[in-house]
Amino acid sequence: MSRAAYTLHGFPPDVSPGQRVASLEVVVPAGLAGLPLFAALRHHGRIVARGAAVAADGAPVEIPLVAVPPATSVPDDVYELWLTLDRDGWQSCYPGYGDLFIRVPWELNAESRVKRLVDPAAWRERRLSAPDNLVTVHYHRYDEAYDNVGIWTWDHYHQRSPVPNEIWEIGRDEFGLVFQLDRADYGARGDSDRIGLLPRLAGDWNRKDGENRYWKPELGREIYLLGTRAQIWSERPDVRPHVVAAFVDAPHRVVVQLSKLVTADEILASSVRVFDERGHAFQPVQAQLVGADVRGKTNFIEVILFEPLNVAHQSYSVSVEKFAGTAPAVPRGVLDDADLFGDLHTPLGAHYTPDQTMFGVFAPSAEQVNVILYAGASGGEGQQEHVERCARFGGRCFYHSISSSSSGDQPVGSQAPSSACRASSTSRRWSAISGVS
Repeated sequence: MSRAAYTLHGFPPDVSPGQRVASLEVVVPAGLAGLPLFAALRHHGRIVARGAAVAADGAPVEIPLVAVPPATSVPDDVYELWLTLDRDGWQSCYPGYGDLFIRVPWELNAESRVKRLVDPAAWRERRLSAPDNLVTVHYHRYDEAYDNVGIWTWDHYHQRSPVPNEIWEIGRDEFGLVFQLDRADYGARGDSDRIGLLPRLAGDWNRKDGENRYWKPELGREIYLLGTRAQIWSERPDVRPHVVAAFVDAPHRVVVQLSKLVTADEILASSVRVFDERGHAFQPVQAQLVGADVRGKTNFIEVILFEPLNVAHQSYSVSVEKFAGTAPAVPRGVLDDADLFGDLHTPLGAHYTPDQTMFGVFAPSAEQVNVILYAGASGGEGQQEHVERCARFGGRCFYHSISSSSSGDQPVGSQAPSSACRASSTSRRWSAISGVS
């Protein structure tokens, strides 16, 4: 797409006055005077210092590097230096296709706080194999935590993936971050039709964003991701203020996720409505922020209710004043309540006898569960049998029995949004059962 279609926010985030921790002296190739230069020092997945300047033709340009808050200094250590000469209009220390860049280690110490990169031949161009192989990824986060975001990418078939797997932002627009990948880097012949995408913060797998997403050719060459959502959009999704999700963590406590950051002054208990299937509302007595940042902002609020929710037998929804839409209140932490859901006598999993195999699944978020029967241990199409809900826990359990004389079929799988089972390939007896959450 054309970069001119968006209003850019400049080198993200804007370079603010801070402690000067190092300096670069840079010479660019001839004929590129007047183009922006962006530099950054990375350490353990985070940008700790950055700077910007304008290239001069044949003359050294100084780029002061200042510490990025919350850091006030950059201690002696080995860092990764990224330096980009912007030629595509996107502004970032990471190169887009067509940009020139330098990526080198830099050991900072008292004697080495100035680095000279004066050889024009040191610059490399990030090249795109062919225009049709360019995939542009737009990424929006509801919490607006855009610093140090990367997207881990891989070929779903594990034939060939780029090294490194992670791609970084090449710019920002009013939707969020912008990333680029070259399809030719994925698959044995550079034509993978299933490329994995998983955003994470600061190279930390504990801070990955939701589940794996997969690009496919039918999605097109420009796609959109939303934080915490597993879907990929071919057209820009609506990110106007709305209720994203709601979770029941205790009978009296509901956590609500909003699509924009709010402060404590913006959310009152009276602005949140929790109601059941008949429209009966449950009065909130308190609303407070959850996980607020240093600015006192978050997109999660916790609501305390006057009367408890009967999550074992009822379904609930949540709406918030000035936020569009409603969200189902999904049981989450409340499922750990042994008084509500603990039952040592109800069998779950797959239980084999010579006469039948009994399946029992506790699947609180599943709309339905299916048992798939196969004539053999591998290959062929399976026969699907619908599993009925039982009365346990307000219909949150599913039970189904299959006779051993049912045409010799072998039970091999149980499918549900939050369950998984696996059968032995040599026996009717189930060799492993994984529960649901």
